[in-house]
Amino acid sequence: MIAGRDYDIRIDYRSHDRQIQPELRALLDPMEDQFQGIRLGFEEFDTMDRPAEAAQLASECDAVIVVVGRDKEWETEGQDILAFDLPGEQVRLIREVAAVCKRTIAGTPVRMDDWMDDVQGVLYTWYQGQELGNAAAAVLLWSS
Repeated sequence: MIAGRDYDIRIDYRSHDRQIQPELRALLDPMEDQFQGIRLGFEEFDTMDRPAEAAQLASECDAVIVVVGRDKEWETEGQDILAFDLPGEQVRLIREVAAVCKRTIAGTPVRMDDWMDDVQGVLYTWYQGQELGNAAAAVLLWSS
């Protein structure tokens, strides 16, 4: 983008299910349904083909652990997850890595039916807090 130039933007908005189900309105705090918000952001353009780059590296490995998911831009405490799909090219990442390294394990708390048959194992951890990485490594490496 160039400073000082006008750009058209498109905003896609979806209300939380509870707000469009009339039978649930009586359960809402009276003020909860009065305020709506929009968060506007952008995704930086990346010319690198990250899944292909990862697959190239994985082709030289005996085994690969692919950790995917969503970050604070996609979800937060106190907000329901509207979809369990992986954002971006993460499904392609898993598939391309698994295609070149048969000993691939993928882990994330999301919908897996798009890629589950492509990997040898699934590390299904859900949300375990800041020590999840250390705990998962200890389990996978048989250490304490």
